[in-house]
Amino acid sequence: MFKFAQRLSLLFFALLLPGCLSAHYFPVGSFTEFENERDATFFAKRYSENLSKLREPSLWKTADNTQGAEQYRLLFSTGASPVHSIRLVVVPDSSATVIIKKLNTGVRQTGNKYLDLSKRISASENEVNAFQQVLTELDFWNAQPIDPFGTQEIICLHPTFFLFEAVKSGGYKAHQETTCSYTEITTELAPLFMELAGFGPDTSDWTFWDYFNHY
Repeated sequence: MFKFAQRLSLLFFALLLPGCLSAHYFPVGSFTEFENERDATFFAKRYSENLSKLREPSLWKTADNTQGAEQYRLLFSTGASPVHSIRLVVVPDSSATVIIKKLNTGVRQTGNKYLDLSKRISASENEVNAFQQVLTELDFWNAQPIDPFGTQEIICLHPTFFLFEAVKSGGYKAHQETTCSYTEITTELAPLFMELAGFGPDTSDWTFWDYFNHY
């Protein structure tokens, strides 16, 4: 009887976990660009699972406890390359840090079985100022959600997904775009994240961006 109850309990938590993860990483009402609530739930779950495997914090949950710090994150993935996360942490009157992570592609290089790459590098004041200026010019905080699959008559296969997140002064913003449907937020902001991470045309991590430019 005990074993049956234990198995039932494990099954319950297994079914509940995806919802718990989504609730941890994103507030209710995220991804309103989807008319179908099931689609919104699916992508919230997908992004949450990726962020959890990357051992990334919930920016939404930390919005009220940043103590003046700003954080910006790009999570991107496509069927042709691993999931990447690039997070810029800006602390007032201190140095800025870029945290880069990539999901495992089969060879374990870190203690976390899911991580293939995890490193931190510094960002200069000029790089941070340029990044923040682009955010302002794009009016990122007021960006309206768009249908990630667009309204194209031609079917868009194997899209790259871009999830942009930002935390500043207690506020939180999440914005999703794809290679099927995108704005200047992707074409202007994604390259800045790539440059901050040190991904250039001569690196393997640039492959997805080269693909996007020729999409």
